[in-house]
Amino acid sequence: MEEKVLKYEDVINKLSGVIASKVVLDGQEIREIHVLTNRTRAPKQISRDIQSSLTAYYGMPIDHRMISIAQIEDGSRDKRLERILLSKVTYEVEEDNIATATVKLRMFDEEFIGTCKGVNSLRNAMRLVVTATLNCVLNMLESDRQLVVEDVEINLLAKTRVAMVAISLADSHDEQLLVGAAVVRKSENEAVVRATLDAVNRKMYQL
Repeated sequence: MEEKVLKYEDVINKLSGVIASKVVLDGQEIREIHVLTNRTRAPKQISRDIQSSLTAYYGMPIDHRMISIAQIEDGSRDKRLERILLSKVTYEVEEDNIATATVKLRMFDEEFIGTCKGVNSLRNAMRLVVTATLNCVLNMLESDRQLVVEDVEINLLAKTRVAMVAISLADSHDEQLLVGAAVVRKSENEAVVRATLDAVNRKMYQL
């Protein structure tokens, strides 16, 4: 039985972000899985990987309720944020003047998509791009947190066009205003996406 536990733990410990694990058996079946991780990945992503890995290696379906994850700081926090890359941003207008903003972000080898649809106007276009970016980030983190777009503008700063974004992160106990900025280089929409990421990066692990 001890050998079986070690095999399970070895598979789990090879997963990205995992520091250590402890598998508890009930007879021949897994009863509990306790995992210690750093903050480079969201707990739900790690839990999903544990389920997939044990099923793939040993044909053993795992209920996510068996898995408990504790996260600690180990200096790896910023590595994940550096790997969030903008793949593509598009803005398409339909005949009835309804627009769809689509943002694609890449983290490691995975690509995530966020969209937002609304009325096409000069000011609302940027808000749609911000919302699509936030939807993409929440999809990436598998989070159900509520983020509200407060404002987005393109302004001149030191004779340079800069996208500035303000977002509210609220829960039942507190409300925080997150602000980000990015220089307009290739396009306004790309700058708006980067400004949005700049706003949420520091709070990424609270989402």
